[in-house]
Formats: sequence, structure tokens, C-alpha cells
Amino acid sequence: MINVLLLEDEYKAAQETKVLLEAMSEQVSVCGILQTVEEAVDWFNKNEMPHLILSDIQLGDGLCFDIFTQVQVTAPIIFCTAYDDFALRAFENNGIDYLLKPVKKQDLEKSFNKLHQYSRLWALPEHANRFNNMLQSFKPVYKTVLSVYLGDRIMPVPVAEINYFYTNKTVVVYHHGQTFEIRTTLDRLAAQLDPELFYRANRQFIISKHDIEAVKYIDARKLEVILKSETPEKIIISKSKSAQFVKWLK
Repeated sequence: MINVLLLEDEYKAAQETKVLLEAMSEQVSVCGILQTVEEAVDWFNKNEMPHLILSDIQLGDGLCFDIFTQVQVTAPIIFCTAYDDFALRAFENNGIDYLLKPVKKQDLEKSFNKLHQYSRLWALPEHANRFNNMLQSFKPVYKTVLSVYLGDRIMPVPVAEINYFYTNKTVVVYHHGQTFEIRTTLDRLAAQLDPELFYRANRQFIISKHDIEAVKYIDARKLEVILKSETPEKIIISKSKSAQFVKWLK
């Protein structure tokens, strides 16, 4: 039996994927459907590793990549998402395939065939070593300059100098006391920024490490981050991300 774990915050999409998977073979069984990073971390801490994971990128409380910084996930992962911006990070995190929604039966069948081929290949030590060496030679390339908007003007801004990104109805960049608009989403920005320098605090903020002034506990596990720059609202780190954030800050 192949146990498959689904990480998907949209109920309809999760049920449709479950039906597709279990229709492929009697040997495929969905062992769980999880909607948030917090649920997934708790599940991995309490259960045996599944044989395969199908994961959306954006979950109910953050990106699925937040899971992999809190628990060790060794199962291969097929990523399913509406965006194509996260492919690089996907293949850095056990990704064997990257499917765009809506997921179709033939796409899943191709992914399972790929998994079968890889499993046979990696079983040979000489191929496994060669593959691992190849992976080490690839390094992600992150944005160093972003184009921002101020009225009818477009200006380049060095990423290293940005204090934070914030979204309400639009995404804005706070840089040297000025606010600029940027025409993208925080989800896409999160994949383009160096994770050593920037952190996705919550749905509203991506913050820069160099602009952090202090961090304080506001209850047993939640954190409030205070920046040197003025912010439109408080920056709260949820209890599910607080340990990961403290680790990143160090």
C-alpha cells in the first residue's frame, strides 16, 4: 500500500485530488488531508512518514516550505499549485514534480511514473552519489534589485536596503522612510527573496532581518516583532512559526 499525505487548504481541491489518487490504483491510500502548516508539523511529529506527499504551496497559515524548516520530511513530494514561481524552492525540498492546478489524472500518472523511475535509479549507489553531487552544484539565484512604482515613475531599489514588504489591497515596499508600490504578491516575492535576509512573518508582512529592533512574547508562544521602521500595523508571529522564526533570527 502506498500511503499519500495531502497538504491542501482548499476542501474541494483536496477531495478532487483524493478521488483522482485512489482511482489510479487500489494500492494508493490517502492517509490524511491537512490544511495548515501548524497541523502538518503536529502530524509529522506524531505519525510515521508517508510514502508520498502531495502539497499545495500556500496553506491556510503560510507556505508549505515553513513545515520543512520545523520537521525533517524525507518523503518525496509532488507540489501542486496555481503559481509557477516556486519551482526552484520546490525542488530544493524533496520535490519530484511540480504540477499546476487544476491537477489532472494524466499529470498525476506521469508524476507516479517519474517517482517509480527515480526510485529504481536512486537504489543504485553510484547514481545516488552522482545525483547528490549534482544537486550541490546548483545554488538558487535571488532578486538583488526590484522595480517599484511611485505614481507614474518606475524606480530600481536594491533588495538589501528594503525594510519590509506589506500588503493590504496592494503590496507596498518600505525603503528609507518611503513607501512604494510593487505589482506582485507576497507569495511570489517570498520565492524571489533570499530566505537568509527576509522572513514571511504572516499574511501581511515580509520583514528584513537588518531592520529588526526587538522581539517580544505577547503570550505563551506568539511573538511581536518591532522594526526600526514605522509599520502600518503590529507584526505578529503565530505560535506555529515562533520557534522557526527565533531559529531564523539567530
